[in-house]
Amino acid sequence: MSVTPIHACYYTNWAIYRPEPYKFTPDKVPLGLCTHIFYAFAAVNVATFEARLTDDWSDVGLHNMEGINNLRKKQPGLKTILSFGGWTESQSGIYAQRLASDPAKRATFVRTAWKLANKHGFDGVDLDWEYPGAGDRANFVAIIKELKAASGGKLVTAAVTPNKEKIEVGYDVAAIEPNLDLLLVMTYDFHGGWEQTIGHVAAYSEATTAMDYWASKGFPKSKLVMGIAAYGRGWQANTCVKGGSTTGLAPAGPFTREAGIASYFELLKFGGTSMDTPEGPYLETTINGAKVCYGYDDRNAVLKKMSFIKDRGFAGAFTWTIDFDAIDFTVHKAIVEGLGISPPIPLPTPAPGPGPRPETTITRATRLPTPPPEQQGGSCSLGEIRGNSDPTKYEECVHSAWMVRDCPPGTIFDEETKNFKLPSGK
Repeated sequence: MSVTPIHACYYTNWAIYRPEPYKFTPDKVPLGLCTHIFYAFAAVNVATFEARLTDDWSDVGLHNMEGINNLRKKQPGLKTILSFGGWTESQSGIYAQRLASDPAKRATFVRTAWKLANKHGFDGVDLDWEYPGAGDRANFVAIIKELKAASGGKLVTAAVTPNKEKIEVGYDVAAIEPNLDLLLVMTYDFHGGWEQTIGHVAAYSEATTAMDYWASKGFPKSKLVMGIAAYGRGWQANTCVKGGSTTGLAPAGPFTREAGIASYFELLKFGGTSMDTPEGPYLETTINGAKVCYGYDDRNAVLKKMSFIKDRGFAGAFTWTIDFDAIDFTVHKAIVEGLGISPPIPLPTPAPGPGPRPETTITRATRLPTPPPEQQGGSCSLGEIRGNSDPTKYEECVHSAWMVRDCPPGTIFDEETKNFKLPSGK
């Protein structure tokens, strides 16, 4: 185990749009809670293959990037990393189909990724490509090598799959290892609404098996970081038990507003009965008259995983995401406690687990320097995108409201593919 275990926290640039008290801003991150903060997400301009921001208003207008990086002034040693990719961008095929296989496009991305990260004061770049396949194996190596060669000594990290079959197909471990400072294994989303039976989102046996497998492939344990989910995945079900039959997704929570998933702070508000299992707890509760069952990790489940990390000698843990946790940071506090990290100031006392007791809340004012992006009416699902009457713009769903965004420079939105393209004739 390293002298200072790693506790990395992903911070999402869209959490600032949630209503209070769950609007999340950089000033809500307690000093000492995280050793590394990963800022999610930056992206690729599909026309020029240059790195770009995903939300100028959130990143710059609301001072999200500045606020995260300013935390280092009060917490010396804190590292901030700009993360590229994520599930939605990865599924568009931008990395696999258009960028990674072309040396010139890779060079453009690498150069501008570091330009963007350096401009906004980050200590590194993270690549969250979900996930390279058989045809991408050599290209993934190339992009990682080139990011490291251009880093100027800054950090280069990657978030990767916990799936054995995908590891074998997509990753040349011996080739990427020398060029990565940390490897973040996404040991969650093992089970969810895409399945018809109940399973645990971050089952202990599957998470630990994945970590051991990456180590068995030759990646040093001193650079392997285990993922912890600060959320649960759930179904409608008459009986809350692993393998039990379901009748649909759990209803959307009041703040994350996506069926089948609930942040830890929402689980606290639901109440109900929490049942421990070797894989982690399940919450049985009722939402809008429907009986539901969520698999999630509570304090004890997190402490159990931290014991595994320490016993095996892994580098530490990371969370998806800090803004999903309870206001008292129950999940993150358990990581700090379990890894034996000594924060520079006392952390908040954890909130109680799911049950009848209400969660403690804190409200803070946020300065808005200029009006936010235009919003359109109509309900929608988080992350959904659609076209706009202006072809150089598109609309993105941010917590049940359509928000108008600019397409990457030089492109228009393609309603059929839900992606960006060059105008006809160019």
